[in-house]
Amino acid sequence: MLIVEIVMILMTAILLWHAGEEQSPSFGLIFWVTASLFGFSKEILAIHFTHFYAFSGFTLWLFGVPVVYLLFWPNIIYVALRWSENATAESFLASTSPHQLYPLIFLTMAVIAIMFEAFGSQYQMITWNIGSNLVLWGKVPVFVPFSYGIMGILFLYALRETWRAIIDPLKRLFRLMIWVPILILTHTGAMFVIKVGIDIFSGAIKLH
Repeated sequence: MLIVEIVMILMTAILLWHAGEEQSPSFGLIFWVTASLFGFSKEILAIHFTHFYAFSGFTLWLFGVPVVYLLFWPNIIYVALRWSENATAESFLASTSPHQLYPLIFLTMAVIAIMFEAFGSQYQMITWNIGSNLVLWGKVPVFVPFSYGIMGILFLYALRETWRAIIDPLKRLFRLMIWVPILILTHTGAMFVIKVGIDIFSGAIKLH
């Protein structure tokens, strides 16, 4: 799927420029580096350890994961952030109470998940191996939109806490990189709990 990879690269260039104009070049750099590390590490865990799903059809690979996923996660998290800020006229980093932004960020990430996973399964870019009682298109487990939403919320929470506590860009970068393993473990645990909960709920419905 070379066209997908090219589109993702172009999208990244546009969004990085936008981040530099709206915030600062250092914000864009720190955001993309740390969100890439978070997202790509999560993919490596899913492919090589939990074996939740498998990729195929991509051109460039790194550690068994399509290189495009270095760009995918920061891109969609940034889109969800800006969309939510525009909808509420609130600044996520500057606001003293950004709680109204979190549901919108979650919902935007979930909508992106539904669209992208449908596309990925349609063109056999992603094959899910994990069983679930409830599935969407292409045997995509119904907990996947929750996964996307929680990914966005976790990363942006860490970003905001770091940005408000530290001024120096290098220290911000270092602090967020320390956050990454914590975010991965939290996300993995949350997904396990949600999957079990959905399976129990769907099983109870079938019994009735």
